[in-house]
Amino acid sequence: MNNIKIFLKIIKPGIILGNILSLITGFFFTDPKKNNFKILIITIISVIFIISSCNILNNIIDINIDCKMKRTNNRLLVKKKKYIKIVFFISIIINLIGFILLYYKINNLVLFISIIGFLVYVIFYSLILKRYSIYSTLFGSISGAITPIIGYCSINNKLDLKSLLLFIVFFLWQIPHFYSISIIYLKDYEKIKIPIFVIIKGIKKTKYNIIFYIILFSIIHFFLITNYFNNFKCILISILLDILWIIISILSLITLNNKLLSRLIFILSILIIITFNITSFLNYNFKY
Repeated sequence: MNNIKIFLKIIKPGIILGNILSLITGFFFTDPKKNNFKILIITIISVIFIISSCNILNNIIDINIDCKMKRTNNRLLVKKKKYIKIVFFISIIINLIGFILLYYKINNLVLFISIIGFLVYVIFYSLILKRYSIYSTLFGSISGAITPIIGYCSINNKLDLKSLLLFIVFFLWQIPHFYSISIIYLKDYEKIKIPIFVIIKGIKKTKYNIIFYIILFSIIHFFLITNYFNNFKCILISILLDILWIIISILSLITLNNKLLSRLIFILSILIIITFNITSFLNYNFKY
């Protein structure tokens, strides 16, 4: 039982759950006439393996950073480095299982997209850009925006306008989400001396960027839900949440309490993406 708890802490179930919800959202954007829930289940299992592998490798790569931050210095691999070799081996095995399942049971496009997501997150984001570039969040957001495309392409087996819009929505959503986190935990990030945007460019410029990306997100989000959804109540709630997100982000420019408004921006980001997930579910036609 203890070993299971240890493993669960390392693979970060919260991140896995968020990605699986995004994947399911992508699936619900496909044509219901092609609906195949067996494919969805296999895709979910495969992606759980791959994301678990990514999270394990990220934990290993970030040990020297996590040990300096109050928010992360209790992570298992920081305190018990004896597990590093074991979990590294496990990450390679489960990663291969995930890719093999996608190759044999889903399609080559989904496999290719998944490999791209893995490489972007582990190599470009975690290993390189996180330590050397203020724009690492942008690259990290690419991998986060890939899971809904995996869900979509598991059925459609092609990239089109709808998949592109899905990618852009999830990409744009992540940037203000993570920038707000960086403001909330600014003191922690200052300790580790990595070049994140808020430290190099300052809080004010970060807030302007948050506003910019929230407005961009809201425009694309509006286009997507009004063109592909038919549940008026959900569309209205989504639009109102987006407007509130914009207002709160603008108000953050005039407040002295940076943490409070950043927390509100962060909480709203979670509400908005959950609403988007629920709306995609309610919009899906299960009758076919």
